[in-house]
Amino acid sequence: MQHTRTWIGVALLAGGLMVSQTANAQFVPKVPDAASPTPPYTPPDSIPAPVALPAAPAQVPAQPPTPPGQRGGAPQPEPEVPSIVDRDAAGALVAHAKPPEWIVLERTAFTPPQRAKIDAALAERRRQIDARVAEQSSLAIELRDRLDDPAGLSDFNRVIQLRQSARPVLPENVLLEQLMRAGAISAGLRAKMDRAVRDYDVARREGWQAEHEQDVMRVALQVTGEKLADMSYETIESLRRQTERLAELLATALERVSLQGPVRARLEQIAAEPLPDSRANGSRSGDRTMRVRAIIEADLDDSGRQAMFEAVREE
Repeated sequence: MQHTRTWIGVALLAGGLMVSQTANAQFVPKVPDAASPTPPYTPPDSIPAPVALPAAPAQVPAQPPTPPGQRGGAPQPEPEVPSIVDRDAAGALVAHAKPPEWIVLERTAFTPPQRAKIDAALAERRRQIDARVAEQSSLAIELRDRLDDPAGLSDFNRVIQLRQSARPVLPENVLLEQLMRAGAISAGLRAKMDRAVRDYDVARREGWQAEHEQDVMRVALQVTGEKLADMSYETIESLRRQTERLAELLATALERVSLQGPVRARLEQIAAEPLPDSRANGSRSGDRTMRVRAIIEADLDDSGRQAMFEAVREE
């Protein structure tokens, strides 16, 4: 009995040791195997060429902004401005029928694109003046008649009064100034044209001084009167042009304007006549215009004439 208990204790002790060894085995880390030695470095047979990086884009210097007058292509060369001082065989100045600014424009050799810009600006200027003349045609008529009468320019007071009264129908800006503002001519070209105009004005004044034997007041009055005539040129041309167009398209105007009474009857009589060909018979065409002009200027007021002019105005 004693031996049996002894063996049981030995077995229990052995089992406990085995259990203890097994538990210890779970918590004691395993010693790793020895690491394999690193193989010695062997250099490659050749070094590969480096990969080429893409080149950076070339830096293009910023271009200065194109001036407004040069947009749409290279700048056009500025034309030479010719002299407008013409003299006859005796050396006397030949007077122009138009103001000197218009002669300069006609004689300067512009390129077709430059001429197109000028023509467009002139057309807009003509529309503005036509509207002013149609609205206050009585002032334009008075201006024309006074300038045609030498006595109307016989003293400074009359000239100054006429200029003041006609201001509403005179152009708002000097011709070359308006062309420059519209971008049709440059400031440099305008300066050259102004110089050509001044040369003509000086020659004209010197001719008057020689004619009037240095009578300063008389020369000054003549200069003032001629400059007013130059300023009035476009106004009087507008009145003439609108009257001619009305005479040509009189039937159309009468259809569009509610004009009644004897005036309408007289105009209808003219409108019923065959329209003369101005190229074949300029005198008959001019006679028709003069008859229409006489009626509308004598028997219509400003509003009546304005309605007639606007009825046939060019678009």
